[in-house]
Amino acid sequence: MNYQAKLHQAILATLATPTQIEQHEKDVFDLETMIDRLGMVNTMLLLAHICEEKAEHVRENWQDEELAKRWHIVADALISKRLSKALGNLSGHRSGNIWPLSVTVKRKTK
Repeated sequence: MNYQAKLHQAILATLATPTQIEQHEKDVFDLETMIDRLGMVNTMLLLAHICEEKAEHVRENWQDEELAKRWHIVADALISKRLSKALGNLSGHRSGNIWPLSVTVKRKTK
């Protein structure tokens, strides 16, 4: 069994009901559609932006600095140099669909 099949099997094992499995399959389809529409880089930047927004929300509404810090760490990981290099390796492939949008989400600077 390859890595992708093992990962999919592990995710499905955490889902208890057929409704949860059905929702998971829909979520996977929706995410794949988003990647096809926005491109992988823009999708990753969007996820990083959401993580930053979550960090600010947690900090302002729950005063939980530790959790806010963890959300910032996730955001940073999503736009790390290592990930950027991996995404750059996809850009040469005709079906890579890395940068289909002309405008990208900009990350907030502190």
